[in-house]
Amino acid sequence: RQLGAGGVFAWVGRAAARGCRVVRGRAWIFAIIVLAGVQLMFCVAPVMVLSPVISAEHWGGARAYGLILGAFGLGGLIGAFIALKWRPRHPGLVGNLGWLLYALIPLSYIDPLPLGWVIAVQGVACVGLEPFLACWQAAIQTDVPSVLHAEVFSLDFLFSFLLLPMGPARAPFDL
Repeated sequence: RQLGAGGVFAWVGRAAARGCRVVRGRAWIFAIIVLAGVQLMFCVAPVMVLSPVISAEHWGGARAYGLILGAFGLGGLIGAFIALKWRPRHPGLVGNLGWLLYALIPLSYIDPLPLGWVIAVQGVACVGLEPFLACWQAAIQTDVPSVLHAEVFSLDFLFSFLLLPMGPARAPFDL
């Protein structure tokens, strides 16, 4: 069945409304989405902007930045393998504590730590991030009916990343 432009907008609106009802009915989902938006705005976005600048000013430039990104990727890979095998008793608590480790990254840039420390912080932070992501995905799949997964994950993505552009906009004030 083909929908005209008006039909597509109506369909998207109905799907968004269904997703909002699910999220509104589960305070823990709403809280995580809000926390993700705040984390993206105050931690992830400034790090995205400031990492290459601080790498150039304090550690010699592109090589340092590449090592930092490599540590992040390696930490993510290790964290993903941990998440694949580990079944914590309290996945929400474990996931959020792991996610909290990401806040160490911008803290390592305040009065930039030596490059080796920053590389280690990047790796550790991402080891913690992946179990959070696995716990989050599993929790939604467990608690939300499967016919509503698309709506909930779409709202999660939309609202989590909605604040991301505000981070780079304020990053110059962090320098």
